[in-house]
Amino acid sequence: MRVTTLGGALLIIFGVAVLALGLRYRDTRTVVEVGEFKAKVTEQKRVPNWVGAAAVVGGIILVAAGTLGHRRSSGG
Repeated sequence: MRVTTLGGALLIIFGVAVLALGLRYRDTRTVVEVGEFKAKVTEQKRVPNWVGAAAVVGGIILVAAGTLGHRRSSGG
């Protein structure tokens, strides 16, 4: 399997996971800082759906490019 095709497949898997599972990440920020005292807030944020959709589209493009490149180089 070519690197382009493999990368595309991984992007598609990531994109589907974002769209289907609603992947989340943690975001920590300081809300108050007085001297040495710091108050921090940690929020769970969801990866936006457009990131998943863009990953799927980009993955499809990479898989297609890898497949077409392989056909042209093998002469068939």
